Amino acid sequence: MRSRKTLLYSLLAGSALSVVAISCADYLTGQVLEPDGPLLVTKLTLLDKTSRDVAVFTDTSLPDCKQFSAEYCAVEANRTSTECRICYNDVKKDAYSPTKSPPTPDSASDLRVVFNKIPLKWNGSAYSPDAAPEGAIRLECDGCRGIPSYKRQLDVSGSSLSYDPRDIPYGPSLKLSIDKSDPRASLEPDTSFRVYLDTGLADRNDNRVDWQAAASLLRFKTEPLRVLRMGRGDSTTDAWVYASSKYGDGSSGSPYSIADLPRDSAIVLRLNASTHPDPLTSLKLPAVVRRADGTTSSVDVLVGTNVWKRNSDGTCAQDSQRLVYFWPDTVDQRWPSGAVEVSFTLAAGSLKDLAQVAGFPVGKHALGSDISVRARILTTDAPSGYAGTTTGVAKKAGMACAQPSDMGSDLGTASDAGVADMGGDMTARDM
Repeated sequence: MRSRKTLLYSLLAGSALSVVAISCADYLTGQVLEPDGPLLVTKLTLLDKTSRDVAVFTDTSLPDCKQFSAEYCAVEANRTSTECRICYNDVKKDAYSPTKSPPTPDSASDLRVVFNKIPLKWNGSAYSPDAAPEGAIRLECDGCRGIPSYKRQLDVSGSSLSYDPRDIPYGPSLKLSIDKSDPRASLEPDTSFRVYLDTGLADRNDNRVDWQAAASLLRFKTEPLRVLRMGRGDSTTDAWVYASSKYGDGSSGSPYSIADLPRDSAIVLRLNASTHPDPLTSLKLPAVVRRADGTTSSVDVLVGTNVWKRNSDGTCAQDSQRLVYFWPDTVDQRWPSGAVEVSFTLAAGSLKDLAQVAGFPVGKHALGSDISVRARILTTDAPSGYAGTTTGVAKKAGMACAQPSDMGSDLGTASDAGVADMGGDMTARDM
């Protein structure tokens, strides 16, 4: 495969004869005849296929249609504008615009600068398609602590049209993809980024990129730190609360609500970015416990995150730190006997993200509002084969990594589910 790709790019950047052949009939790339003039950026696209239940796609060339009324586009001089064509003719309109579909911290898993023709040269010379030069393209940010390592690649596939850009990308493009060898690596939330393109980038005829025209398309801002899921840590049933308020929105008037929580089960929130464990270790959240007879009492709730996980061979590995666990500060790590409901609030600013520099220190971004949680407690412990996260698992996931022989029985049936990514919809009844 690599030899075929090398041959392809040799032909694309090679002799005058091959250029003439490709110009007449571009069979190799599937592109139409290349336009004359400078190399142009048509859009910047970002794609996150991993963090939630649907793919998140962003296209920086799409307008915010709220800014272009029907009256504005009815004016003869405005009818043919790009904004009016998109907002009043395209089927999906601005569905993938930065306004309606803001990039997530995982959107740079597939970030593409899309051109009107293939950017085959840099400063007059062809470059390897599998490793575009660092000087030709790079990711920068405003005010962030750092940017994780990423790969650069020339992708000649795609076209200016796509039936569904979440599955069929636009192209040709220079693609950036964050290196996820460490599961904590991502873009920082609530941060402005820009893609730098060197003016030495050019097409096969050395027509250089028009930087001035491209600048406005090469900026984007990631969404704030937020809660995506809520439940027991069950990968098949926990609710996607970022897209629906069916199980609450986390406010004091509409807390996140969990039904049928076993006495020895943790409550689990999933975030859109990794959280630092240090600010969590000192937290003790006062919770109100309600009993069947109507009386109330209190219990402290401890907080942690999934710092490590266990590999199939028993060794320890770094985990994503995107799960936030809550469990009772009791001797047996069970919710109080006789409790039918427990409720507590996590104060805004308590959860901090990671700075994307060596060592992943505490970041500057935090949850912007209080998070209230309410859970209906069962009178029994989790059954054998429980797919959620027990309190013992939640506690150990944030402690120093231990060997399997030191972990105890808590890691028997629920350990893998406790540290895995969560998927699916919640099936518990409404509260």
